Amino acid sequence: MVVLDSRFKNWKPPKMKHGISTKWNWIPFYPHHIKIGKFTDIGALTLLFGQYGIEIGNYVQIGAGCILYSENTENNTHGKIIIREKAKIGAHSIIFPNVIIEAEERIPAKSIVYVNKKNERVIKRC
Repeated sequence: MVVLDSRFKNWKPPKMKHGISTKWNWIPFYPHHIKIGKFTDIGALTLLFGQYGIEIGNYVQIGAGCILYSENTENNTHGKIIIREKAKIGAHSIIFPNVIIEAEERIPAKSIVYVNKKNERVIKRC
């Protein structure tokens, strides 16, 4: 059983509009391709670039100033980002296309997470 802290007492799904800051000061792009689970906490100044899909599970915490890219024009890759239930992503981390963050996994602050040419997930700490 998950015990919710008081900030989730009146939790409601966020209202998302393309390129417009939510009331919590994070910004979704292509929100019709972004799915956010219940009791999710996304920190201020986080950017979600959902052209190819972002799926965030229940009880996920994403720190402030993170960037989730479902498209990477630098190496011409794109694909869905999946963050499973109860995962935590530290502040100022960057998540690239095709990454899966497993349930209850912790990504340290200031990390870069991507899939390499061998199709292996890599986490680099800055």
